[in-house]
Amino acid sequence: MTRQVGVTERLAWAQGHHRAGRLGVAEALYRGILAEEPGHGEVLHVLGVLTQQLGRLDEAVTLLERAVTLRPEAVEPLVSLGHALLVSGRTRAAAEVFLRALTLAPDHLLARTNLGIAWLGLGEATQAEAAFRRVLEREPARAESHGDLGAALFHQGRLAEAEACYRQALALNPAEARMLNNLGNALLDQGRLAEAEAAYRQALAVCPDYDEALGNLGVALFAQGRVADAVACYRGVLDRQPDHEAALGNLGLALLAQGDLTGAEACARRALALRPGHADEHFGLGNVLVEQGRLAEAEACFRQALALRPDHPAALGNLVYLQMFMPGVGLAGILAAHRSWNDRHAAGFATGRVRPPAGPGRPRLGFVSPDFRSHPVGFFTIRTLEGLRRAGHEVICYANQPEGTGDPLTARFRAAATAWRSVAGWSDDELAAAIAADGIGILFDLAGHMEGHRLLTFARRPAPIQVSWAGYMATTGLEAMDILLVDGHQVPAGSERYYSERIVRLPDSFICYEPPVDPPTVTPLPAAERGYLTFGSFNVLAKINPGVVAVWSRILQRVPEARLLLKARAFDSPDCRHRLETAFQDQGIGAGRLSFLGRTSQAEHLATIREVDLALDPFPFSGSTTTLECLLMGVPVLTCPGESFASRHSLGFLATVGLTETVAGDLDDYVGRAVALGNDWGRLADWRAGLRQRLLASPLCDGARFVRNFEAACAALWAER
Repeated sequence: MTRQVGVTERLAWAQGHHRAGRLGVAEALYRGILAEEPGHGEVLHVLGVLTQQLGRLDEAVTLLERAVTLRPEAVEPLVSLGHALLVSGRTRAAAEVFLRALTLAPDHLLARTNLGIAWLGLGEATQAEAAFRRVLEREPARAESHGDLGAALFHQGRLAEAEACYRQALALNPAEARMLNNLGNALLDQGRLAEAEAAYRQALAVCPDYDEALGNLGVALFAQGRVADAVACYRGVLDRQPDHEAALGNLGLALLAQGDLTGAEACARRALALRPGHADEHFGLGNVLVEQGRLAEAEACFRQALALRPDHPAALGNLVYLQMFMPGVGLAGILAAHRSWNDRHAAGFATGRVRPPAGPGRPRLGFVSPDFRSHPVGFFTIRTLEGLRRAGHEVICYANQPEGTGDPLTARFRAAATAWRSVAGWSDDELAAAIAADGIGILFDLAGHMEGHRLLTFARRPAPIQVSWAGYMATTGLEAMDILLVDGHQVPAGSERYYSERIVRLPDSFICYEPPVDPPTVTPLPAAERGYLTFGSFNVLAKINPGVVAVWSRILQRVPEARLLLKARAFDSPDCRHRLETAFQDQGIGAGRLSFLGRTSQAEHLATIREVDLALDPFPFSGSTTTLECLLMGVPVLTCPGESFASRHSLGFLATVGLTETVAGDLDDYVGRAVALGNDWGRLADWRAGLRQRLLASPLCDGARFVRNFEAACAALWAER
């Protein structure tokens, strides 16, 4: 007689096949049982788990919901249902299920862990932290939970604590690739690039196909300036995952840095096609278009990014900065744009001023910048900080640049600083607390809305007097910024109402320039040897708008033998060269009269400037460092200042060296002066012979004189406190 096999025994057989990975056999057995007993809660539970393993998430959720309904007091079906909901992206529902499970079994570690993961997914990092700490109270040697706690702390910006958690997890399980990758992220965000690189490489040694770690390695390499190596990492990810959004976006940034603007745009557009509803993809494309000089298209991208994510500070910051390049946007429009950034991102932090100490002592001076290096801000400020230190001031530098990315100028800043703080990766609260603890009396911002700025630290008012200086060509719009330190050329009398800060003017120039070491010698006027004049511009393509092209074309039409040399890194891109060449052709200027050069070394750049007889300044955003470099190489610069700070840089420098003959009153005057000078080679030759010495002997390069003026301004501000 054949023995009848009971449900319990058949369930055991099915579970055995399930544990052995024979999922098809197990599913058939489970379904056979359910055909006889549709309300068997335990079978519904295990079949739900199995269908989740097979990737049929909706079916799994349905089965597990039925199991929970049949066994409402059982914890395990609830935990399994919560996990299925979590995996299927229904995070809020998952959290509610895990909370329900924990009311039945408060010490259920898996439910508590998954609840923490759900909280993280919902952006509730503090609640996630509490959940993971509860788990570790019960199982302190649980490596995965140390990692989970690290993730919760990382999402709160508590990077050092997150790092400690990841290291503890790795001490318990050294070969965990995911944890090595997470450690790399914590180190990367602290600006410790070499250590981050090592962590990512360890993760890849454990798991060579770990694309997330490979992409992150690319980010660490890119931040160290190893752009070609970063490109190789991103391409490695894309070889396996052609639609990997992060790798596409990062590859676009790297190609942009290499001057491959066409490739960068292709990456940005591909990423946008994959995620059209994501603000960051519109933002990334906008950045590429700015580099190409396509300002209207870039503006549309930034506005779309803000429509999708109104709290995107970088998108609004770029849109605000872009206004200084746009023809027709005056001081009122620039102020309104900058105030909009303050109102959206900074106004909530504004508090009363920090009370300054009483007494006659000199204030400690703090300087916040991402650019203590070979950068225009570095060239504009190094002599000042060195002079302040020699004069006995306490100078504290807050360097918001990754460790290990400095250069010889960085070493000089370090030597000039009484104290050097590497603050990359610090939260704004941490940085503000450090500034307050250092007792800074006057705090200088050297970045404005440029990349790497810390305006939200200034919004917290960590110092009694806060000053914008040297790094930005407009108002910051920041309610918490007290002073804009300028000179009378950049911000003339009568324009103060268009600045949110109080205007304080230095005598002479608002900066002191550090020229390049051992520049090439100044050569005789090239026109005398060639028989024709060469105009030139060395400004970024974003400054060369259609109005500039039209005016420069008028000049070339009236000086018919002249040529125009244009040099900018964007001209490494054939598309950018062709686009601008076409714009000139539309104005009647043939391609044979134009020369385009891309990026070169600093020495080659200065040598190229020598090939020009007269430099043409763009508008409404004039030259800055480029103007000083031209003067250094004996090349006068013709400028047409407007009402904005950004339009008046060259004016300030030219006035300080006493070359006001090249300052035009309007665009017709600009054309007229260019034509007159284009036919007056004798005057150009005379200027060329003496301009370098005029620059070097002027207040623009007189460090001792500038520091005295700077000290006097600081003393006056301190006396008013």
